[in-house]
Amino acid sequence: QFANVSLRSCMDIIYISSPELFSNTRKDFSVYCLDPLESPASVASTSTSTQTVSVACGRLSAIRSSDGRAMVTGTLVKDRVGHEALQLVFVLCE
Repeated sequence: QFANVSLRSCMDIIYISSPELFSNTRKDFSVYCLDPLESPASVASTSTSTQTVSVACGRLSAIRSSDGRAMVTGTLVKDRVGHEALQLVFVLCE
């Protein structure tokens, strides 16, 4: 099962929870998200592979100043106590 969430909300959470990454105001990051709905053509025709494709989301500075309409897709998983959680994997490249 999959669900969508605002990309800007995710970036705001990363920005708040990891301020050490953003101490240099001259540094910006390209943001990529692993999309569970995308797969390489060669993998799509094979059996049950779990490979995903990294999708470019834009520059962090632009995402954080956007209107928040851009969405990213994640996988619904159960946490340790059985609650549903949305799992997203981001890659930030300087």
